[in-house]
Amino acid sequence: MCRVIGEEAKEVITLHNLIYHRPRTEDEFLWLYHRNPRGPSTTWFAIDQEKGTTVGARPVFPWRMKILDAQVVVTQAGDALTHPDYRGLGIFTALVKAAWSELRQQAIPITYSFSVDGSLSVYRKVKIGPEPYTGCHEIGFFRRMVRPLQLHELLVRTFGRNVFSKCLSRASAVLLRLPLAIPACNRSRPLIIKELRHFDRRFDVLWERASTPYKVLTVRDCTFLNWRYINTPSKRHIVLSAEEGKEVLGFAVFEIGESVEGSKEGHLVEVFAIADPRVVRSLLTAVMKYCLKHNVSKISAWSLEGSDYARTLRRAGFIPRPDRLSFAVHIHADTPYAHVLLDSKNWFVTLGDRDLETVSY
Repeated sequence: MCRVIGEEAKEVITLHNLIYHRPRTEDEFLWLYHRNPRGPSTTWFAIDQEKGTTVGARPVFPWRMKILDAQVVVTQAGDALTHPDYRGLGIFTALVKAAWSELRQQAIPITYSFSVDGSLSVYRKVKIGPEPYTGCHEIGFFRRMVRPLQLHELLVRTFGRNVFSKCLSRASAVLLRLPLAIPACNRSRPLIIKELRHFDRRFDVLWERASTPYKVLTVRDCTFLNWRYINTPSKRHIVLSAEEGKEVLGFAVFEIGESVEGSKEGHLVEVFAIADPRVVRSLLTAVMKYCLKHNVSKISAWSLEGSDYARTLRRAGFIPRPDRLSFAVHIHADTPYAHVLLDSKNWFVTLGDRDLETVSY
């Protein structure tokens, strides 16, 4: 085990880029592995002693969460890295056992993960500790949802560039924009939507107020939010706040990138607001209008199935798609929160809780 600095960082970057074919820069690794305000990552390595090369790595990232009324330091498992030439040798299993054992010794209660089937099959087998709740627990599925904003390109590909597709495109545009025409708020004072460049201390007040309804979620104070969305290498996030007077009532974070078809696609990272559906609706409406202004054809989002957040997105016209990841909790030691952690309805989880700096590649 070692901190990812110097030559170790280069090894991890090389391994990541070989496996995922989506290059990460040194700046991205420094941001994720070192600049996290909750502390630097810890990484366990597997090294081929004969060749002196790194063939596997198991990093975990510290994360501060609110569980019931307590703030608890946990970890997130990201970047599952095993060299393609060394798979099937039990390397990843050994790394997970080493990581989970040390986290247990450090009294880290849980690690959470967004897992593909390969990683999850290993997690299921690894149980460190005799307590009944220790081990891997699959909480549910983190599913992709899509909100169409315009269908022009799809209609052209289907029917060709002709009068028929043009008329259908105009009609569909009217129907898709109908929800945006509904008044989003009816408040005593006007709700102002602003684009942000910095999260100030008012967002600490928002955190205290907006986190109350949730039992398990990441601590979204201004220090975390600035690291997560503002002080990033790519600077791709767009942040909109909903304000009433001098008070912040919520915010939305999204990106704009290219879809696989070559058109513009929006990526909703998260919406976090006080428990007022009118504020959430205002923020979602503002995001959609911003995307329409920039000729975005659709917006994608991810949510935990069955959660309040998923229901909010569905009411806004987001449609569930087949793409999904398993969301799992790995309990390392006896904890009084086990019954709370294992119920998916208690979690508020968004793309902002993943170890991805940006989703719009």
